Amino acid sequence: YKIFEVYMGIHFNHKSKAGDRKMQKELKLKMKAEERKKKIDFTIKYYNTPAKLVAKKDPGFEGTAAGLNGKRLGVQRATTHQCSAEKLYPGAELVLYGTQEEVWQDLASGRLDAQLSDSLQAYEGFLALEAGKGFDFLGGAIDDVECQGVGAGFAVRKQDSALRDALSKIILDIRADGTYKNMNDKYFAVDIYGAD
Repeated sequence: YKIFEVYMGIHFNHKSKAGDRKMQKELKLKMKAEERKKKIDFTIKYYNTPAKLVAKKDPGFEGTAAGLNGKRLGVQRATTHQCSAEKLYPGAELVLYGTQEEVWQDLASGRLDAQLSDSLQAYEGFLALEAGKGFDFLGGAIDDVECQGVGAGFAVRKQDSALRDALSKIILDIRADGTYKNMNDKYFAVDIYGAD
């Protein structure tokens, strides 16, 4: 929130729970969804961590529909990633799991050829760990708006269009002047913004 204080001249009391609640209330972080859009408005996105495939390094196949044809593709059940896997890789043998940890276990043990999940979760929850040694991302970021959505924006009341526009401008400004990239690179191993 510090960046919004600097760019907008807003000060949030970070030292108290009441201040935290006020900050959370004023800058409610919500995924953009059609139902919500009827009641509230959103800034442009400030992040949309892309989905990516993970497989053994140099697996002998590509991260494409043709490359995954007949391969065992693990994905967590009832997620946006299941939607993308079913749509983008119809020839893959989709293996559904209750948790992402179960997907990682079967990928590491060789029961899966690849998996699909959030790229930040994949890096922090598997690739950066000992269990993920010998594995890597397979192919690029998956930009599937139909299943993955357009990203997270700050939610504001419909009547607060000036606040929405000011926050959106800040997002554009920090993307343009390199501030966003510097913060991203400092805290994350992957680009959390997603496709432009």
